[in-house]
Order: sequence, then C-alpha cells, then structure tokens
Amino acid sequence: SPSCMPRRSCTNMDSVDIGVTRVAANKDAWRQVPAAEKLALLRQVLALAELHAEEWGLASNSVRGIKPNGASPHLEGLGFIMAGGITGAYINALIDTYTSLAARSSPPTPPATRERKDGTTVVTVFPYKFIDKIAYPGFKAEIFLEQGKKLTQGAEFKDGRGLCAVLGAGNFEAQNDVLTKMFCENKVCVYKPNPVNDACAPIAFKVYAPLIARGFLSFVQGGAAEGKQLVEHPEVDEVIITGGCVTYDRIKWGSAENKAKNKSQLDKRFDAELGGVGPVLVVPGVWTDAEIEHQANQIVANKIFNGGHICASPQLLVLDKDWPQRQQFVDRICHHLAEAPEVPSYYPGSCARQDDFVKSCPSARYFGAEKPKVFENQVRPVFVGDVSPDSRVCKEEAFMLLLGETAISCGNDPAVFLDKAVEFVNTQVFGSLCISLFITPAAERQVTRQGLDDAVAKLNYGAIGINTWGATVNFFPALPWGAYPGHSPSDIQSGTGKIGNTMMVEHAVKGVVWSPFFSPAHFQRPRPGDKKVQKRTGYFLMWPGVGRLLNLLSAALLGW
Repeated sequence: SPSCMPRRSCTNMDSVDIGVTRVAANKDAWRQVPAAEKLALLRQVLALAELHAEEWGLASNSVRGIKPNGASPHLEGLGFIMAGGITGAYINALIDTYTSLAARSSPPTPPATRERKDGTTVVTVFPYKFIDKIAYPGFKAEIFLEQGKKLTQGAEFKDGRGLCAVLGAGNFEAQNDVLTKMFCENKVCVYKPNPVNDACAPIAFKVYAPLIARGFLSFVQGGAAEGKQLVEHPEVDEVIITGGCVTYDRIKWGSAENKAKNKSQLDKRFDAELGGVGPVLVVPGVWTDAEIEHQANQIVANKIFNGGHICASPQLLVLDKDWPQRQQFVDRICHHLAEAPEVPSYYPGSCARQDDFVKSCPSARYFGAEKPKVFENQVRPVFVGDVSPDSRVCKEEAFMLLLGETAISCGNDPAVFLDKAVEFVNTQVFGSLCISLFITPAAERQVTRQGLDDAVAKLNYGAIGINTWGATVNFFPALPWGAYPGHSPSDIQSGTGKIGNTMMVEHAVKGVVWSPFFSPAHFQRPRPGDKKVQKRTGYFLMWPGVGRLLNLLSAALLGW
C-alpha cells in the first residue's frame, strides 16, 4: 500500500521554529528586492529545475510506484510533467511578468480585453508570445472578472507583505502556491511538503536554493503535528493549503463541535485549493463517430491521469436524456475505460475509498478485470451510470478512478441543454473548482458563439475547459486556479483564494481555456510510446522553444 512505500528523509531542512524565524526576519527585505533582481532569482531557479529535471522526474515517478524501464512504460514520463514541467511553466510565466516589471514597473499588458453585454470584462492572457501560437494552435485563454470591474493589475503585489505558511499538495510536486505567494503577492514563505511527496522534497530543496539561501523561503519537514505548529505559529500571517475539506476543517475548526459553534481555531487569512466533483457537460446534437471517439478517449484519459488523484479529475458526465446518441457516447466511454492501461492508485487510503464508494452505488461497473497486476496498489476503473442528483457521485469528491453519468431531459436541443445543464451543475453538484464542456462545431453554430459565451459566463466554476479538460488551466499559469468565489468557511467545498494569475489581473473569478474540437494537444489514453512524449512535454514546459517543440511533436506524431 502507499503507506508502506519507503520514504527518503528530507535533509538539510529547518525545524518549524527555525524556519519561521529565519524567514520572518526578511518580510520587508523581500518586498524591497528590485524586480530585476527577482527576475535573476527566477532564472536561477529555472536553471536548477532544468539541472535536476531527470532526478526530480524519477523521484516523482517513485512516489507513484512507477519504476524505470518497468512494466508501465506508458507512465514513465508522468513525473517529468508533475514536477519540473508544471514548475517550469509557472516560472516561465513569472519571468515574462518580471521582465515587464523590471522594464516598466508594471505587469505585462494582456493581449486583449472585451466587454460582455452583462458588464463583465473578459481578459485574454493567451496566446501571449509567438511560441504560444505554434505550440497551441487555435487555443485561447481568458480571465472573466467580477461583474462590473474593469481591468486593473498588480494591487496585491504592490500591497503584499507578510509570511505565508504553505502546506503542499500530496498529489503533485510543483510548488505553484509558493511561487504565487512570493512573486505575485510579495510574501516570504515557509513550505512544508506533504509526506506523500517526501522522495521529491530534497530535490525541490535544491531547485529553490537561491531563494532559501537568501532567507526568503524555508523548507520544513514533518507530518500533521509539524503542520499544526507551522500554521499556528505567531509569526505566520497567513496560510495556504492544497488538500481536501477534512484537512481544511481540521485546521480551521479543530473539531466538529467547534465548527457547529462557529469557533474558529485559526484567525488568519486561510486560502485553500480543495477539490470537487468535476462535471463534464456533453452538448447534444448530431455527432460523427470520429467526434464521439475523440472526446470519449480524451475524457477517459483525463479520468485516469495520475490514477484519478487530481482535485479536478472528471467525475460526472452530464448528458441529455433525449439525445439519440447518449448510449453510443456512454458505450465508447466504457470501451476506453476497459481498454485503459494499468495505473497505480498510490494516494493513501484511495483503495479503501474506492471500495466504499462502490458499495454506495449499486449500478457501479468495474472494468479491466483481465488486466495483469502491474502495481501492488492497482485498482480498476469504475463507471456508474444514470446516477441521481442526490447520489454520492454528485455530492462528494471521489479522488480516484470513478466516473459517473447523469442525464437531464432537454429534447435533444443544444440551447436548452446549456441552460438546464448550467443550472444543474451550479446548484446540484458539489464544488466549484473545475468543469469541462464539449460541443461540436455544428452545435456551436446552432447556439451561436454568443450563446456559448453566455453559458460559460453563467458557470460558477473557477476553471473551465471548452472542448478540453478544465484542469488544463494549470498549464496556462497566467490564468487563475482555484474555486469560484463564494464558499464560506463553514461549507468550504472547493476552497477559497487563487494561485497562478501571473499577469496579476485583479478581480479574477474564473479562468477559461477555449480549444479547437480536435487538437493533438488533447490528452489521449496512454500508449506504450507515451514515455517519450510525456518526458519531452515536461522539458518543453520547463524551457519552451521551437527546438523542444519539434522534439515533442516528433515523438507525439512519428514516435521518434
């Protein structure tokens, strides 16, 4: 089981008291570091991420039980995305921001803005550079602002000061939260890695050495006790975590009794990137077989990514009950679940959690019984059809290999479906972190681009993918990542606060990635040759350029 995996101890890290004291002394000094000097620090960190990329990627794989040259070649490049790749993408976006800050004392000007009739300003942040257009043809990334607000940038950066305690994620290795707090909000940080990622912590420690050596960042080690000591330390001004509602409630309230009495145990700013039920809206219409095949493959690939241990993992298909191709679509989903290669369910407690979920879902179907046992902690994908709105599938994050389907009656009308589906996911589904919406070009023409834009504007979700997985927002660091604003501490669901947003756009409520219906950039079900594709993707994200893009495309399209 994951809890029995050998751990590598984190060396040369501070105790909580030493780490906090050392960094707290530099709260004001960090604010006074010139933008050009912070730019140089970012470049140093990026160079170290590149230097240690191989070691970091292999350690990330080891956390998941993926062995080099083992029985799962389709997964051996995953760690290079989850560690150095995403970290590099964030650092590169911040380098763009600090290049602008150093040159003209302001963040980069977004490529475009538009005003909706309802008074919402929408800011285009991608594509920003020439390489963006080559690497992601047809993609666009936008930030929707709070209604009535106009584009302004950098207020939190200018006003930011303090020490932030960062309790890191257990399901991925990139320190996006640290980078956001330090470089977008001007705060020093004490970072405690999640014990699940102990094998990666010493490498991250080396990557961030330029910031640690200056006393602007500290790494501390330990478990729940050290985490409690850290967040409650009097020198800590605010806290950010990546995790789940149970962890949030434990920190915020301490006990169910305190929560019932509204007696908070932490009276500091407390940002939390939590999970949710990731809905997938499939707009009806006349779909070709190729269209169904491509998107069913993409959805299943998104589901099995990282063993389902993603806070934005797709969990609930929402279809039109009157769509004549509903069953065909479900059948192709089930086909790809059955054909999906073996993936580890490595996150502590996930195997038992899947068993518990299945017991509460009588219509659950397992797939892959004939698959060989590649991982000690291997589980089979589960599909739950025709779930009711009060089902656990709609009301609770699974965080493992479970995908459900529900249907609402819309008369096979794309416009009616958009109205009803948006209302359904806004009011009946747990969480607000991430949602995906798939619509054919023909259906989009029927509802019009304006009608689709109106539906997107009404979605109360922080990350939205149109014809792509909503979690790809994470690959566009200029977009904000986090829950849609509005969750209260007593009902936190997907959390509060944002990370990313590297152009420092104020009043951001959601990030949206618009994708072509077909794209080679879409996730597809893993294949044996994907090790090379995934690894080169990680290196491209770390240091994007035409040469690395050509290397990536040669692997993806030609197998070279």
